[in-house]
Amino acid sequence: MISLQEKQFFTSLWEKLADALDLTDAQYELANEKFLKMGNYLSEPGSLLARFNPQVLLQGSLRVGIPVRPINEEDEFDVDMTCILNTSTAALSQYDLKQLFKIRLEQDADYKRMLDEEHRRCWREKYAEATRFHLDVVPAIPDDFLWITAQGVPYHYAKHAINITDNKSPNYKLISSDWPKSNTEGFALWFLEVMKEQLQEAIRMMSQTLNKRIEDIPDFKARTPLQRAIQILKRHRDLYFQNDCDDKPVSIIITTLAARAYQGQSNLYDALTGIIDRMPLFIEDRVVAGKLVKWVPNPVNPKENFADKWQTEKQRQTKFYEWLKKVKDDFGNVVSQKGIPNISATLKPLFGTRAVNEAVNNIGKNLNDLRESGKLTATAGTATLGIGFNKPVLKHTFDGTKE
Repeated sequence: MISLQEKQFFTSLWEKLADALDLTDAQYELANEKFLKMGNYLSEPGSLLARFNPQVLLQGSLRVGIPVRPINEEDEFDVDMTCILNTSTAALSQYDLKQLFKIRLEQDADYKRMLDEEHRRCWREKYAEATRFHLDVVPAIPDDFLWITAQGVPYHYAKHAINITDNKSPNYKLISSDWPKSNTEGFALWFLEVMKEQLQEAIRMMSQTLNKRIEDIPDFKARTPLQRAIQILKRHRDLYFQNDCDDKPVSIIITTLAARAYQGQSNLYDALTGIIDRMPLFIEDRVVAGKLVKWVPNPVNPKENFADKWQTEKQRQTKFYEWLKKVKDDFGNVVSQKGIPNISATLKPLFGTRAVNEAVNNIGKNLNDLRESGKLTATAGTATLGIGFNKPVLKHTFDGTKE
């Protein structure tokens, strides 16, 4: 059992580590700029796609506030966006839809030059090497979501269900109702609901810090203990599986299990410790075709198993459980260390030298500032530090009518 002072210190340490793992202000600004510009272009009145009333949505880690900076500064970070056209599976094939997007992207000289080779579910725009950034555009059309509400999924999640393209689908070039399904926006809304109270508090704190009205602070600009915990877990996973990328646990499994395991803790130490302990409890055992399988249900489509690959690639399941055990052991080892040098040395192999140095330096700077201001005594070296909310605004939707 650690003392209150130790808990305060490690809460601060995990917060600063999560900050160091997050995207930089410049990366947020770049992502925001390119997302808005692409949304403008795809929705431009009179253009090829305009007659379908495009709806452009941010998706993935940026939408739910859990992006992690690449391990190597020279590696690319990405933004995922969905563009939904108001048409139906009876009107065109997956191939037809995807080609509409290719044609539209190639109508602009810059987008044509940056267009990467076709990816399975998206078109990728690779920006100049100096930016270390790419944008993935996923073509989609609305889905009939009644089959989801029939499973007990609330309407306000289910209504965002979509059909997406997949060039590995057997019906890819056929007019067919059998399209791959997705609901990234429904998942994002579910995730945000899990931490609703903590998010509101984070936004309230941010409004005071920035001297802005609460209604002017967007959800996705704040950081809750759940979001920070997931960022930390994702980086631990990245380094643990650095030489075994094929079996690396996918982020959607970590995000879903962490959100289910979260119990509303207001400090990051308790949130992270509780999430690590409880994540395995939300991996279900289900009987499928007479066989017992592990199941991580999609919260907005319970019939979808995020861990479906574990059935055919058993090593993925084994390595996931091995990683969970390693996470628990590693975090326990960090907390058992005494003194900043030992803690720092223990953290670096787990999270990377740059991030750990940045976190430790920021803790030292904050402690010194507090001491100089008289808010911290010289002997109280483990006071709770404030959470900074200084990331640029990143819009999560774009309807082509407003900035």
